[in-house]
Amino acid sequence: MTGKELRFLRYGLCLDSAVTLASRIGVHPSTIYRNERRERVTPYVSASVDVIPTAAAFVRGIEWRD
Repeated sequence: MTGKELRFLRYGLCLDSAVTLASRIGVHPSTIYRNERRERVTPYVSASVDVIPTAAAFVRGIEWRD
């Protein structure tokens, strides 16, 4: 997952709220902000997104579209 995809996830799934996305996937909001600036997110964030079915499906949809 790329930082750009994480940003799309924040916008599409949580209405542009890093705090809401962070609480849904169990990380701190600063982790979201840091990983959005990276080319590839950390394995921790990627694994956190994968365990939430709605978030994982949303990311798969983003990846399929590109």
